[in-house]
Amino acid sequence: MTDAVRAATDAVTQRLGKLKPRVAIVLGSGLGFLADEVADAIRIPYSASTTDVSAQVLQLKEKNPDVVIFISYTADSILYIKTMKNLDYLPPMIIGDDAGFSDPAFIPTVGDIAQGVMNRSAFDVGSPGSNSYKVNELFKVKFGRDLDDTSARWMQGFLVLVDAINRAGSTEPAKIQTALQETDLKPDALMIGYRGVKFDATGQNTLSATYLIQLQGKDYKSVWPVARATAKLEWPMKGWRK
Repeated sequence: MTDAVRAATDAVTQRLGKLKPRVAIVLGSGLGFLADEVADAIRIPYSASTTDVSAQVLQLKEKNPDVVIFISYTADSILYIKTMKNLDYLPPMIIGDDAGFSDPAFIPTVGDIAQGVMNRSAFDVGSPGSNSYKVNELFKVKFGRDLDDTSARWMQGFLVLVDAINRAGSTEPAKIQTALQETDLKPDALMIGYRGVKFDATGQNTLSATYLIQLQGKDYKSVWPVARATAKLEWPMKGWRK
């Protein structure tokens, strides 16, 4: 189970207590293998190039899941949200797995009708004075918008590389590789929500982690883990019903 899926699962189950939720997962055909891991899965196919998902939304409405998880590109994410409003189908919660829900176009396009939607992200702007807040302010001055999950992870990756080059004291590939293998950064040295940076033998960061963020107003706000939250989780989501 990935950190993102584990985070979503933990947040939902903590909120629902003993209730076993019915979950729908909307994803592209390339991730269809995930459906094979779900007991008694009901498949609702759609084409990634489609411009109409009315039939799929009506099927979701009929099945009435407690949570709908989207692993979708930007165009699909926006299309589904608009169609759900048009057909007045609002599940108790929608959770995005990054992708289209983190795209800078998502909030300006459908933010007003997607209030309360949740998303997983390694980045949250955070409280004033925090590393993430300071870096985000610098980014916003230059680009006119907040960092999102993807751009923040790219920036953090670059900063990790810079740290390794500094410690290597060289631009020789072998020395940089050794420095990267010895990397052991703590959370207070980072600008994203990882528990640190420490690579295993395959080059994966064993301390990666994620936030669950929720769209409240014009911005995403961190709501889980509770210890790092900057806002309280709103459940059920409001959507367009205000």
